[in-house]
Amino acid sequence: MWRRQFSSSATAISALKAKKWDAVIIGGGHNGLTAAAYLARGGLSVAVLERRHVLGGAAVTEELIPGFKFSRCSYLQSLLRPSIIKHGMKMLKRVPASSFTPCLDGRYLLLGPDKELNRSEISKFSLNDADAYPRDFMDLLLSPASKVLNNWFEVMTSSVAMSDVLKATLATDAVIGSMASVNTPGSGYVLLHHVMGETDGGRGVWSYVEGGMGSVSLAISHAAKEAGAHIVTSTE
Repeated sequence: MWRRQFSSSATAISALKAKKWDAVIIGGGHNGLTAAAYLARGGLSVAVLERRHVLGGAAVTEELIPGFKFSRCSYLQSLLRPSIIKHGMKMLKRVPASSFTPCLDGRYLLLGPDKELNRSEISKFSLNDADAYPRDFMDLLLSPASKVLNNWFEVMTSSVAMSDVLKATLATDAVIGSMASVNTPGSGYVLLHHVMGETDGGRGVWSYVEGGMGSVSLAISHAAKEAGAHIVTSTE
């Protein structure tokens, strides 16, 4: 699916060399493609060179097993500007919950963008934590996530740490995608970043993309080509 969209043929490369470009973008990841789309829409002549046979960089979908396509690196989208979300990209919201934490005793914790759902779910473990959850988290910007979570939510009072279920769930969002622990200063910001998600106007919402994350790059590349950008793959 992804290989058919662009070409590194001799004709494409000849066209690339035959023209003086206002801008040449090295790398056809989603950031490079977005820059190409904006520059081309601004009236500049733009060429994008991608070393691999497929566009997308980290936001790429590839058929690793025959018949099965995978998002190889990035796996969720959020915080895209509405003007970028065009060209057939379909987002699949993670509703009603964005996280599911099972417990050994059979109980579970669901968290998502719905405030009432969150309060109901957290109340199963701690009423105090349910009250504390929606309050302002400004100290997340500089503090380790563990310090913030321990300051706001109850500490273990018995061998069965009910409130630790909430802290463990939130701590996951504080370290995912990073080489840090919950005790690393600044890891609180990673948690804040996930809380700030947005999809279709819904706050705190991160979504999957139909067809994998390569669909994001593909949609942006279509916008860039529509604006006049010249995109070539398999080109160092």
